Amino acid sequence: KTRISRYWGQVWGKDVWTYASLEYNLQAYQIEIEDASKAKTRMQLASEQLLLGASVYQANWTAFVEGGFVFDRHVRFGGSVPSFGINDALMLRIGALY
Repeated sequence: KTRISRYWGQVWGKDVWTYASLEYNLQAYQIEIEDASKAKTRMQLASEQLLLGASVYQANWTAFVEGGFVFDRHVRFGGSVPSFGINDALMLRIGALY
């Protein structure tokens, strides 16, 4: 995960940051295919994400909002199940940590 951040200082007593990131996301699962064979296989979901975001920190909590573009998405399977691609998409993510 590559990230460039800018600290803007304190606004109303909270630390404010903006950032841009580019990340390669890879997830793997053991799944069961619902067909006559009831075969179990491994699945890998891969994508790249280009995001712009802002976050606010204060003492023991953090809030953030980020949006961007998800691209080069594809799903690969072990065994005889065919792989496939997924269209590029826009993404919006918000969250809070305590």
